[in-house]
Amino acid sequence: PPPPPPVYKKTELGIGGAKAGNIKGTSQELERAYMRLHWVPDPATVRPEPVLKKALSLVKEKWVSKPDYGHANDQLMSIQQDCKLQGITGGVACDAFETHIRIALERGNLGDFAKCLAPLCELYYLADQKGVGAKAWSANADEFLAYRLLHGMIEERDFVTTTSAAIAGLSPQQRRSEDISHAVDVAKSLVSGDHHTFFKLYVDAPKMGGFAMDFFVDRVRMVALNAYVGSMQPYIDLHDLKQWLHFNKRKECFRFLKDKGMKFSDDNKFLDTKASREARTPTPAAAPKRGAMPGVRKPHPTKLTLKR
Repeated sequence: PPPPPPVYKKTELGIGGAKAGNIKGTSQELERAYMRLHWVPDPATVRPEPVLKKALSLVKEKWVSKPDYGHANDQLMSIQQDCKLQGITGGVACDAFETHIRIALERGNLGDFAKCLAPLCELYYLADQKGVGAKAWSANADEFLAYRLLHGMIEERDFVTTTSAAIAGLSPQQRRSEDISHAVDVAKSLVSGDHHTFFKLYVDAPKMGGFAMDFFVDRVRMVALNAYVGSMQPYIDLHDLKQWLHFNKRKECFRFLKDKGMKFSDDNKFLDTKASREARTPTPAAAPKRGAMPGVRKPHPTKLTLKR
């Protein structure tokens, strides 16, 4: 007769040798909820690698047939958790994070996009350290490295430093990739202030690069808009602005301009540059009295909140 399964002993994670990567799962369930763990889980609740492959395929099939972001997010997190608990790397782990990033981009979820990029890039780095190369674990490595570069451009204050360092670490072969080459060109257009090239790259972005650029395209639109308003007068046709700022519909362009405090002609067909400049000019603050405490400066925003 086969030996009985080992008796599960409740042990706190990190104590007595109970560390992630030492567990060997035996569960055959394709779906399970993500667990917030403080104790080593029962191996009977953890799925081995062959079952995880089937579970990942099921998540993809369900997403294509009937997208449910809450369910897909929970299932992908549980697959990633089972990989980490058992020390599983390679194709399964990479695919789990790549799939999560794709659906996060599709739904415009910046938090999940950023959360999955870091461990995925760590897996690519681990593959390189083992001498097999990231592409041995994932054929899509260049695509997601490009998304990492684009993610570094979301924060305006630090993007030059972070993106320059990431670009400097690219190999010549990676630079020849269509996805990475596109991301590098986007960075160059931002640094040089070449808005025309930026919007052309935005429209022609490969794969899901356009979704990643959605997180910061409005910031670039605002910079370009300030340049147009400051250099053109007395009016700008909204049809021209729609094309220059690359909106799909005139209504979207008008709503964006209105939210930014722009002023329009009586028939709402033209942007009044003079009135817009005056409306956006702040009233000079009164000089503080001698001995008065200076106002507390608000911290610089470090994250953008996506609004759809």
